[in-house]
Amino acid sequence: MRVVRNGSFAAAARELDVPKSTVSRRLNRLEAALDVKLLHRGPRKFTLTTEGNRLFDSVHTSIEQVELAIHTALQGGALPQGHIRITAPEDFGRLVLLDELQAFGALWPEISFEVDLSNRYVDLVQEGYDLAIRAAPSATVPGASNLITRRLLSSTLCIAGSASSTDTIETLDELAKQPFVLFRQPSRRQDLELLAPNGRKHRLSVEGRFVVHDYGSMATLIAQGAGYGLIPGMHVDHSKALLKRVLPSYAAVTSNIVMLYPSRQLPRRVSLLLEHLSRRLGDRKP
Repeated sequence: MRVVRNGSFAAAARELDVPKSTVSRRLNRLEAALDVKLLHRGPRKFTLTTEGNRLFDSVHTSIEQVELAIHTALQGGALPQGHIRITAPEDFGRLVLLDELQAFGALWPEISFEVDLSNRYVDLVQEGYDLAIRAAPSATVPGASNLITRRLLSSTLCIAGSASSTDTIETLDELAKQPFVLFRQPSRRQDLELLAPNGRKHRLSVEGRFVVHDYGSMATLIAQGAGYGLIPGMHVDHSKALLKRVLPSYAAVTSNIVMLYPSRQLPRRVSLLLEHLSRRLGDRKP
């Protein structure tokens, strides 16, 4: 379960504090005992088989409840309490995280929160934060090499346009002639790499008058008709009256959104939040 939850054998091994080879052997024994293949292993990543998905869906909630019960017993049955400092990108926080913190807070009324929704990279140790949520890779996060990384969910960028637009875009060539809202680009031109349904990669060269440094601003400009944009799907899903998907069979390569924290030895309130977010968001694709 930890391999799936963390997104890799290496991350699962770090969380369990065992060698990577031990995790692999344990999985091999489980597959042999069940006489089914649970994972397709690739050189850089893995995917769950149908049987692996079915097994994970059927057991992960029960296992997390057992872990929580053991943790509660070791703490003498006391309710978790205290303060959690968390930082996340503004758009992810506004569209996803705040709702989940509200739901978590309803379960644990003695826990309080400080939330920094910002695109700046926070130094968790120096600034005293318990948890950061960032898009992977996280190498640009200060002190990332000393942080524990745990995969939360995958994120796919899609092409979006204004819901009020009457343009009919049927091909990439037609799309390339339209203005775009560009993301963190030093010039008015940008090459976008898109993935077709057959897995083939396409490079789309676009131009635009607006360059933004956050997806919230991009969503606003697209909705106002300033151009098309390559944007996380969660923005379209949360603003269907303002945004629409264009050429929905094309998307950018999926990346991971990860949780970063400074130590495996976490306060109970923080470990509970990690499990809550993994359980609630782990199957989403924003």
